[in-house]
Amino acid sequence: MSTTHRDDEAHQAGAQTRPTGPQAQPVTSPGPSVSKDQAANGVEDLRQAARRSTGYVAEVTGLQAVPGERVFAVDRLSWAKANLESFRTLLAPALSTALRHRGRAGTAVARKVTGAELGSVLGFVGTRVLGQYDIAGGPTGVDEPGRLLLVVPNVLAAERELKVDPADFRLWVCLHEETHRVQFAANPWLRAHMINRTRNLSGEMLGDPGATLRRFFEGIRRLPEVASGGSTSILDLVQTPQQREEMARLTAVMSLLEGHAEVVMDMVGPQVIPSVASIRAKFTARRKGRGLFDQVLRRMLGLEAKMRQYADGAGFVQGVIDKVGMDGFNQVWQGPDTLPLPTEIHGGADSLALAAAVGFLHRSGDLTGAALTVDHGLQEGSDTVAEAAADLCVRLGLPDSVVRRVTVGHDGGPEAAARTARSAALEQQAAQTGADAVLLAHTMDDQAETVLLGLARGSGARSLAGMPARRGPVRRPLLELPRELVRQAAEAALADIGLGPQVIWSDPHNSDPRYRRVVVRDTVLPVLERTLGPGVAAALARTGRLLGEDAEVLDHLAADALRCATVPQDQAGLPEDLAETATRPGGTPDPVLILRVEALTEHPAAIRRRVLLAAARSAGASASALGHRHALAMDRLVTGWHGQEETNLPSRVVVVRRCGKLLFVRTGSAGTRPSHTGKEPSPIDQNR
Repeated sequence: MSTTHRDDEAHQAGAQTRPTGPQAQPVTSPGPSVSKDQAANGVEDLRQAARRSTGYVAEVTGLQAVPGERVFAVDRLSWAKANLESFRTLLAPALSTALRHRGRAGTAVARKVTGAELGSVLGFVGTRVLGQYDIAGGPTGVDEPGRLLLVVPNVLAAERELKVDPADFRLWVCLHEETHRVQFAANPWLRAHMINRTRNLSGEMLGDPGATLRRFFEGIRRLPEVASGGSTSILDLVQTPQQREEMARLTAVMSLLEGHAEVVMDMVGPQVIPSVASIRAKFTARRKGRGLFDQVLRRMLGLEAKMRQYADGAGFVQGVIDKVGMDGFNQVWQGPDTLPLPTEIHGGADSLALAAAVGFLHRSGDLTGAALTVDHGLQEGSDTVAEAAADLCVRLGLPDSVVRRVTVGHDGGPEAAARTARSAALEQQAAQTGADAVLLAHTMDDQAETVLLGLARGSGARSLAGMPARRGPVRRPLLELPRELVRQAAEAALADIGLGPQVIWSDPHNSDPRYRRVVVRDTVLPVLERTLGPGVAAALARTGRLLGEDAEVLDHLAADALRCATVPQDQAGLPEDLAETATRPGGTPDPVLILRVEALTEHPAAIRRRVLLAAARSAGASASALGHRHALAMDRLVTGWHGQEETNLPSRVVVVRRCGKLLFVRTGSAGTRPSHTGKEPSPIDQNR
């Protein structure tokens, strides 16, 4: 659509604002080719649709707001210029502070660079946005009320592409944007809150230009990982952890606003918009069907991640409305303290897919199933998320779904400690309910990540084997399926109960680069797939499966060797100097595990070291803290013994060689037990 077809109100919306210079001009295409009459009709239809939407939104939401007077139908260039003006208004305090830290030359360069970059970004986004409620107000600043912008050429292009009824589509779009206007108009505190949060965040990011510049150049170095398919955006690369946390809180509010608008525009229903179901289905498919270049750009700008978060917001809103109704949901508008936290905006796709499958079998009578949601308590509001996930499992056909809250310790690092606490909760629930099996939702991609992490640690076959499909009562039925296929199954199951993919929760920890698994998922694996070709994840998972078969044989042989080497308990006496330190919580001596050295030397190293590690675990050493260096230290007591007396292991376990036997003893107090020879603690213990 040519800018000559711009409505007069576009000028009021910002088309006549002053750019900071030629470099700040947005670069954007005019849009679809339409006649002057078509453009005029589009503008008029959108105006009327905006007026009609006011009553519908008020009826559905119960929020009362003065009918909008600042509603503008604009073209792409006018929208971009209006947003440039809004950015100046929102960022003015932060920019003023930042520019005081620069010299004159630096200020000029900064203006040119930031203006050019901002113009390019707005030019790209301006070809896609259908409408926007602009909280900044306009050229005169935040003293003006907000304004609603409807981007006419983009609406016309979208309805053509989707082949939908124009009148229905235009009203549907206006319902979304009018909901935003009502959110702010009915709750005046909200606009000031959002503006202040935005200014505070921008002030933190721009307050130290030198630090921001260093992070920027580091971000340039990491651009390939942004484009490769992970959850990282350019903005993530230049933020500190504290800034990312503040951004998460701001995004949670944005998710609420977008999710509320998504729900409202569909709640109006077919009585008003007969083709609403078809529009929603086609529009959702359109969001997924972008070309590769478009996807990369959206990923780099963080738009893909934000779209997922907006969908999460719709799930949050719909879930609350289903529980307490619209009046109950509206309590969220009371003030800043009632806004949702990032963790409140519910389960992951893999878990939901598994729950749906078990729920189907439960309903058909093929088995009796229930879901356990484990609340690790690691994030504020995690109890709310856990309850929402459990409720969703009930809707998927598992009426006896429950939540268990666990306390996560510190042994082995945060990931290992959370896994230990989760496993304990699953075991307790299985024992309490008499369950025959515990099903976990790990996928082929999870397996590939586990194998790759094992390779990076230099692990043995057992670790490189990844997660077993079956061990004891634990089953992993999805382990041969790729994550994307599992997600599609989850979305199909949700659609069967009338829910969209927006209820699938994205755990913030799954995008936190402080965790090694996240780095492998978002950076390492995409780079390998791009460099070596597709199929790397499947190949790694296959490697794990093959190694698992070999490791199973070795473990079986080691178990037999352990039984043969173990001294019976009725013959396992402790030397007097060890008996006084080997205690358990009740104060009584801890059972000691004793192995005959002669029975160990006849085995090859692969079997022998497995026996020693198994004995250490049986004596109470933390499995997650035990490593190859501990196995080597114990093995030296068998094959390289020159009079050394003991080796210290994690969890206060000591291995002592006496009279041709290895004694595994857990001492009763923290720290290393000094030997009677006065030797220093083992370096194995010092470095663990």
